[in-house]
Amino acid sequence: LIEAHGLDVRVTVADDSPSEKDAIAQRDAAAAIARATGLNLKFVDPRRRRIIADEIADQADVRRSLMRFAFSGRPPPRNGIGGSRNVLALLLQNRVVLSADDDVLATFIRPEPAELDLWITSGDARMSLVPFDSPADISAQMPSGSTLNPFDMHARFAGRPVSALVREAEGAGSLFETSSALANSLVHDDLKVAVSASGLAGDCGSDCQAFYTYLGTAQESRDYILAAGDRLPRSREVLRSARFPILCDANSLMTFCYAFDNRLALPPFFPVGRGEDQAWQALLHHVLPDTLIAHLPVAVSHRPEPPREFTDTDYLDPCREFPANAFIIWAIGRFSAGGGARNLGAIGQHFCELTADEKWFADSLRHAWHGYVD
Repeated sequence: LIEAHGLDVRVTVADDSPSEKDAIAQRDAAAAIARATGLNLKFVDPRRRRIIADEIADQADVRRSLMRFAFSGRPPPRNGIGGSRNVLALLLQNRVVLSADDDVLATFIRPEPAELDLWITSGDARMSLVPFDSPADISAQMPSGSTLNPFDMHARFAGRPVSALVREAEGAGSLFETSSALANSLVHDDLKVAVSASGLAGDCGSDCQAFYTYLGTAQESRDYILAAGDRLPRSREVLRSARFPILCDANSLMTFCYAFDNRLALPPFFPVGRGEDQAWQALLHHVLPDTLIAHLPVAVSHRPEPPREFTDTDYLDPCREFPANAFIIWAIGRFSAGGGARNLGAIGQHFCELTADEKWFADSLRHAWHGYVD
């Protein structure tokens, strides 16, 4: 796929192996691949991450523990992959970067022929979601002889002005549903695609079955689960994808395989685990309000090892833990100001102020929890 793309491609592996032995094995494997293929490949192990974090902390006069959290997240097994994404963003500045998790395969499924050339909206991303009983059922969705190159697909959207994509659309087959503010941005070439994201084919990547069982409100999801009872499957297999290219700011980003324009002043990830990609998107639109996400009509195969399935607990108490991303999204929503790097610093100050008063912070958590479950 890399050779077929034909452009200057650099490969950076951000390894978060929990042990030094695993990190050494991963580094040796990466070196062997580089020798065999001639790829320009860089390997960043956990030790190198700590060195980078400490150097930045000393230069910025902040706590080393804070920067280590930014680049590594919490200790395993609760660490967030956002630390790896922050490492990639730091080392691959001024480039368009295609990022893929280590448990996705270079197998891409186009769920169905695109109905439209382009859909631009300031609302719902309009994803289709279909559950499956097994990986074989999903594999059957792959068209015979289908060849899809993720580099080419993402290169068409990531970092591109939306106005250019509009001009390239074929007109009669395109549909635009825009607010007046969004339409005005299109005319003045202000709007850019900061990120392009593939859909998902395979393990849903969530322990919260309610999130995938029903695409509605939290109460509607609970009602659906209670009504379904024993009929709910154990399989975590889903096919979740856009039916056609969709550009929007709806908070539905999934970062199993995505490209980002690292020439922009993008915000960092909060490495807090599940849902940190949605928290990052909320932060993105506060810092860079003239950006959209491109959801591509193609799904990447997600195959974690060992295979997973839903348990009784996942159904009986589907969202038993209050996810950190829910509080982060709530806190970002309380902040309003103009965009830009200065705004990112102001948001950081906003979080400091949120935690300064312990009682107020506890009340805020309680309020965010009720907003999450209600």
